[in-house]
Amino acid sequence: MLVGEALIKEQFMEYLKMKENESKPEIDLLTCTEEKTDDEIKEQLFGLIGDFIEHYGYCKVDTEHCKPRDLLGDQYYKLCNLDSEIVLVPFTTEKEDDVLFNYSLQLCHWYLHLLEMNDTAKEGDLNRVILNCQYSLPFFFSHSALSKYMVENIDYILKCQHFLSPLQRIRVLEGSFTNCRGEIGKNVESDLVQEHSVCHQKQLIKSLGANKTEQSISRVTRSADAINEICTNFDNSILLKPKSGRHAKVVTEADQTRMYKELRKLRPFHHTPGRACDGFNKIGHVPLKCNDFPKLNLRIDQVVKRLTRGFTIELEDEDDVEDNDNLENLPAI
Repeated sequence: MLVGEALIKEQFMEYLKMKENESKPEIDLLTCTEEKTDDEIKEQLFGLIGDFIEHYGYCKVDTEHCKPRDLLGDQYYKLCNLDSEIVLVPFTTEKEDDVLFNYSLQLCHWYLHLLEMNDTAKEGDLNRVILNCQYSLPFFFSHSALSKYMVENIDYILKCQHFLSPLQRIRVLEGSFTNCRGEIGKNVESDLVQEHSVCHQKQLIKSLGANKTEQSISRVTRSADAINEICTNFDNSILLKPKSGRHAKVVTEADQTRMYKELRKLRPFHHTPGRACDGFNKIGHVPLKCNDFPKLNLRIDQVVKRLTRGFTIELEDEDDVEDNDNLENLPAI
């Protein structure tokens, strides 16, 4: 997440044509702000952000115009015969591929999507849940055509948008998040809370040793949450810090500044044809290329038809798919 944040800042630096943090932007949208009101400056700032999103092709994974402007080359004209008339038609040539640019831009796509999902979970925003599920489909499909997470997202969308009643739909959406602390912006995913509960139960079951009977397991799992709360309060009273799955050492400002300086030297978003990136020679600038969307649509149609017919397991003709390339010869259900 820290690297993604640094890349977004570097992306803005490149977009605003700034050499350093202290230098002034050279873009026209930020000029002559002294004589404008606060509302005009706010509107100008939103216009700048919108143009930034348009420039790098964000939120356009399902269109043919998702390429950033930096990937487009010079514009030329060619003679065409239209309606028995010779006219000049403009066309744009693509630049030579820059693998480092593609890798950095795709990493930004993943980072912003994860940031959006984290914010949706913390706020418990029910209006963005379905949108996030829909936007996640190309990401999961780019990883694997048989991604079980993509199927779960499609199933969630079908139930909330078509199959469930309005009351059941609200119950499902509200049940997707829970607030264990009661504070604003402190919601977490219900699945994550369940995973933690299962982890606590497994620890207590292991502590039983050889005395594992059905009755003892049932008794100890029922009291798992209460035992965990008692242990947590005891650790807090003796100032014992809990073990964290994240980095225990916080990244210092000096390290962050050094990372920003290195990115400034590298300039990953300054399109330079011919640059390579070890291990990612065939990576694109977006998670899913435009020519792969027919395969994605075919896969979604298969999953939707299977789920609407009540089949929760993969069918035989779906099991034959091992990667995205095999979807071309896959018959529709």
